[in-house]
Amino acid sequence: MEQLRYAWEDIKDQKIRNFVLFIQITAALVLFSFIVSVVLHVSSYREKLNSIIEGQEIYLIRDMTDQSRFDQIMTNPDSSTKLRELYQFMKHNPSFNTYTADAQHFMWLAENNSHSSIAVRSNPPHKGYNLLKIDDKFMDVYELQCVEGSPFTKEDFSGTGETIPLLLGYDFRPFYQLNDIITDTRGFRYHVIGFLEQSAYFMGKEIISIF
Repeated sequence: MEQLRYAWEDIKDQKIRNFVLFIQITAALVLFSFIVSVVLHVSSYREKLNSIIEGQEIYLIRDMTDQSRFDQIMTNPDSSTKLRELYQFMKHNPSFNTYTADAQHFMWLAENNSHSSIAVRSNPPHKGYNLLKIDDKFMDVYELQCVEGSPFTKEDFSGTGETIPLLLGYDFRPFYQLNDIITDTRGFRYHVIGFLEQSAYFMGKEIISIF
């Protein structure tokens, strides 16, 4: 008992040191848990991607044209026609299962939106969000599901309505509801038809639109 009393008095005399030690241990445990969670998350995505592309290949077309040459090409009236022909070739070629448009495309919204914290680009007074334009096979190839609402339908890809169907990542659920209309800085109006499940291959901050 005498030893316990001395130990207790020693603990009281060193409250600050022990409190700091407690905080350090707690922070280390939280950090360790976060790292483990990230590793497991990445591993899960990798396994899902490997199962999806098994026996297939993913190709990325990257334009290495310098800006001056790019501007010169875009001023040519035939450029948009040739670009459309390229996408039509990929769309109808049986060797391709699915394709997306420019992966670096963004939807720019007003900076004062409540979800500005999950934006991936900033160009005051606007914030940029990843906008992935897909074809009608993309959802099936990557096995994407909705936790709310529904995926795109074939009619969505052939429609000519005033709004563009839009799927939002899981992280957007606190900020938007089904059937909300989002208008970007260019005046395009998007109709929210669903939210991707949290475990979807594409991260929660993605916005997916038809192409």
